[in-house]
Amino acid sequence: IIGAIRDITASKKAERALQESEKQLRELNATKDKLFSIIGHDLRSPFNNILSLTEILSNDENNTNPETLELYLGMINSTSKSTLKLLENLLEWSHSQTGQINLKSEKVNVMALIVEVQELAQNIAKTKNVILQEPNLQPIEIFSDAKVLKTILRNLLSNAIKFTKSGGKIEISVIEKNNDVEFVVSDTG
Repeated sequence: IIGAIRDITASKKAERALQESEKQLRELNATKDKLFSIIGHDLRSPFNNILSLTEILSNDENNTNPETLELYLGMINSTSKSTLKLLENLLEWSHSQTGQINLKSEKVNVMALIVEVQELAQNIAKTKNVILQEPNLQPIEIFSDAKVLKTILRNLLSNAIKFTKSGGKIEISVIEKNNDVEFVVSDTG
């Protein structure tokens, strides 16, 4: 009888490490694909808004009065700022999906948060002739990650604007249930 003994422990460990690395790579690739999908979806509206306003200005450059010009330039500036903020939020979200960011729970004033989100979306809504109703809320404070909450509300509001026809209305409300707070975005779209 002849026998050969070979220790394969090291190669099995390497094989398991390779499988784990492959799994992580697939998860990162899926996150990247999801990020590109979200970017494509969420950035389309603000860029269309900017393009529409600049086309109006360039087609009517000699006939535009100074007040209208100032209004359009202000809308372009505001939309650009909100688009940059949106991009920053999307990048933060992608980091959170890969475990590179920690959620930070802090005291959040719900009314101030909703007003901020609505201000960012106001120009897109105005361009589409959609009314964002002023929130009528009691002062509520919660503990949450403000950035994540803003991202969620901004996405809901963006979709509401997208699917609401000209002349429609959108409202954000908050319902307190026991120890929970429910955010509601309702629209006529």
